[in-house]
Amino acid sequence: MELNSGAKLWFMQARALMKKNLLLSLRNKRATFLQLFASFFFVFFVFVVDQAIQFNQQGESAFKNLVNPPEVAVNPIPRCSLKGNRTSCFTLAYVPAPSNEYLIDPNSLPSLANLSAIQTIVTRIAANNNPAFPLSEVIGFKTAADLDTFLLANTELIQAGLLFNYRTSSSISFTIQQNSTVQTVRGRFQNVNFLIQVPLQVAAEREISRFVLNSDLAFVSSA
Repeated sequence: MELNSGAKLWFMQARALMKKNLLLSLRNKRATFLQLFASFFFVFFVFVVDQAIQFNQQGESAFKNLVNPPEVAVNPIPRCSLKGNRTSCFTLAYVPAPSNEYLIDPNSLPSLANLSAIQTIVTRIAANNNPAFPLSEVIGFKTAADLDTFLLANTELIQAGLLFNYRTSSSISFTIQQNSTVQTVRGRFQNVNFLIQVPLQVAAEREISRFVLNSDLAFVSSA
């Protein structure tokens, strides 16, 4: 009896396996149909979802080619909103402050010039917002590292923070640190940059300019 080997044996085994799989497929036509066409259904489903998302957000600037974008008014700083089981929240945090988790007393100023200047600016940001938000929603920290530690331990509690760099009374810069958690309102994603960052930047620049110019003029919105 002669045994096949090499390429001839390989072809015989391949043909036998193909015949076996074909017979199994014909016996279970439903499973065969799902194996052949399931991927097409999933691709079509993903395509439909993508089209639905684009249609829902087609009015947003991120999905448009804006050659001459329209002017957009800068809104006031929104107050923080309670999330989860929170009973309180902070609209604004700032650095530096005399101590960690520092709450501003409007009737007293820190003795150090830099801390006094920063507290004055932050107080005016809250007071000149439209509408104003209470100082109970403002919290201060000594350093940026202290603020980061607090944020990690208390998520979704602080809306945004201003990290001031006081050089002299006429040279004050800042960095914005914000909660970038994406939220949806009635099925639309909120743009946290326009909602929080830009209003906070405008307010901080306005009050720093007034402090440097030693101006106490009340803010009048141009909107």
